[in-house]
Amino acid sequence: MKIPHVSPLIIRPSGHFHPLSLSCLSVDHLNLIKGLQKGIKESTQKRRVEKQTMKPKILFMGTPEFAVPSLDILVKSDYTVLGVVTQPDKPKGRGKKLVPPPVKVFAEDAGIHVYQPDRVRDEEFLRVFREIAPDMVVLAAFGQILPKEIIELPRMGCLNVHPSLLPHYRGAAPINWTLIRGEEKTGVTIMMMDEGIDTGDILLQEETDIAPDEIFDNLHDRLSRLGAEVLLKAVQGVAEGSIERKPQDSSRTTYAP
Repeated sequence: MKIPHVSPLIIRPSGHFHPLSLSCLSVDHLNLIKGLQKGIKESTQKRRVEKQTMKPKILFMGTPEFAVPSLDILVKSDYTVLGVVTQPDKPKGRGKKLVPPPVKVFAEDAGIHVYQPDRVRDEEFLRVFREIAPDMVVLAAFGQILPKEIIELPRMGCLNVHPSLLPHYRGAAPINWTLIRGEEKTGVTIMMMDEGIDTGDILLQEETDIAPDEIFDNLHDRLSRLGAEVLLKAVQGVAEGSIERKPQDSSRTTYAP
């Protein structure tokens, strides 16, 4: 069948057509319009499905208050969090009552399954990890060194939220040492983890000024929130394949033991 000429018809981006144009069209024109509308609708639905399937299924690993905003932003952004791995409850106070980590409290309130292995490198937990089979691991102030298998098994890797501008202040206490040394700027780094201590490739960084009178608690909370925001961009970028990994310049390394 010869395709009728439809140039006078205005096709809007939404896939709808100007209603005043339809009354003067032949049956062939109308059938063609319906076909175009159907194609546009199917294409839109396909794009929505593709966008949803790009979202990785995440296993989150973190322990203190610093990590809570990162977990919170993943949940609020509708990522599937398969579980949360955190440190065991610790005894506190005179009565030595066991107190759960802040990340555990948040996860349980959000209905997320919590794992608390003594050591993530033990075979008992590694079996659990293989069964979970996450697309991605996101780590923020977890408190244990990850074994090679956990770093390498997720198809999209292990992302770490670090509160310094790596390679400056690698180690466990970057915020403390940033203030002790009187730095005027700091920031957060989202890196792709490797087997070293904070040596992985940089995915994203964001800098922030430090006020002359800024104290630890204030800077800690600001970097915690900033880290969550930059993490979300990094997770999206890794899932879409739009982020270029950047190796760290080890000649500029400083430490925060």
